[in-house]
Amino acid sequence: MFRGCIKTNLEKKVNAYIKKIKSQIPVSYPNRNDIIQTIRQNIDNFRAEHPRASFNEIIEEFGSVTEVAASFLDELPEQEISSILQKKRKMLHIFFALFLICAMIFFVVLYNLSSWAEEEALIFNEGMYIYNDTEETSEILEKLLDIEEFSEN
Repeated sequence: MFRGCIKTNLEKKVNAYIKKIKSQIPVSYPNRNDIIQTIRQNIDNFRAEHPRASFNEIIEEFGSVTEVAASFLDELPEQEISSILQKKRKMLHIFFALFLICAMIFFVVLYNLSSWAEEEALIFNEGMYIYNDTEETSEILEKLLDIEEFSEN
């Protein structure tokens, strides 16, 4: 009802409030999306009945994010809550392991690049080509002698 193109500060706060509630309710909770839609509809109805209501009044009417989410979590069996926490813990371990692997790869590559740069990263051999129709000047001969001396060392 109140969702238009230009969002007021109150609408932004209400959307953030609903988003926080949604993040607190487990994804596996039965009818989770329907519950979020019902909460949103109830807030819209409250705002229609009380057009001058502030965000604090909405919170007083419906409760804080923690209170609303806790009311749904109280209905979940303990096994469900335990499995949700275990899944989150596993995901955290996986992300941490991936982070460590990426960090190790980064440092190995960095180490190899630095050691490569220290150990003759690139050696350019200057080459000179003299074709049959080229005049041999003293400059060309000096360059040839310099190249031969460099390659002997």
